[in-house]
Amino acid sequence: MTDLYEYYAADPSLDAHTGVSELYGYRIVHVDGSCLDNGSTNARAGMGLYYGRDSPLNAAVQYLLANPMNNGSEVMAAAAVMAVVWSETAECRMPMYKTLCIATDSTYVMHEAAKVASSRRFNAEAWAFYDTALQQLRNIGIDMILLKVKGHDTSLENNEAD
Repeated sequence: MTDLYEYYAADPSLDAHTGVSELYGYRIVHVDGSCLDNGSTNARAGMGLYYGRDSPLNAAVQYLLANPMNNGSEVMAAAAVMAVVWSETAECRMPMYKTLCIATDSTYVMHEAAKVASSRRFNAEAWAFYDTALQQLRNIGIDMILLKVKGHDTSLENNEAD
């Protein structure tokens, strides 16, 4: 999967500042989720969303669903990006891109996203948000692909989401 990310990131028309390829009509957004005290009753989780340098959409967001877990926050980070892109596009505050590329270091998200919704056993509420956000994007003609990136590496974009 990293090769696919490298393919998109090597696009000469990709603006490293914004994550947007005007020529090919896609946008890359980096996401990450994390959880302190994962699996305990004191667990607290959050998400990082990185659209590009100085973007007003960049955010660190607290995970507010019940039973915070690391994998759930990774799913919600991707869902949040899809929801924001849908909303910003629908309100004409963002240009319409053909494809939204979500760069994640989560193997869990990569594997589970490919499954039928009914076969996902954990983080059901987060996956329900994910599936709804994905359908909203599709309804307005935006495709979404997940790009696997290496976690905690020297990539500025991944570290900003982290």
